Amino acid sequence: MNSKRPVGGRQHTIHRHQQQLAWDNAIVPAQTIAPGDVVVFKDIDATCGQITAQSTADVLNHLDFGRINPISGPIYVDGAKSGDSLKVTLLSFEPCGWAWTAIIPDFGLLASDF
Repeated sequence: MNSKRPVGGRQHTIHRHQQQLAWDNAIVPAQTIAPGDVVVFKDIDATCGQITAQSTADVLNHLDFGRINPISGPIYVDGAKSGDSLKVTLLSFEPCGWAWTAIIPDFGLLASDF
């Protein structure tokens, strides 16, 4: 995130260890923020770290699909009540410097096509 950009509130950071594998309102919030605060998400990836820049294609044969698409947080917003709509503004996006993609049989958005 560009730290030179002016922001109205405090800055908080959500790290990889603050990812969850379920939507569950019983999970304790990773952060409590006020309206106008900024949250930076660091080291987030869709496989919970199962694929790294050093991985080979063989890692795809051993993926734990129970650890795919984690959720970062949760984040509690002071003053927000059940049923409220929250406006979220994406201030910036910075890739980590490497990426991966794969076509995995019977998995993903295009599963029926491949």
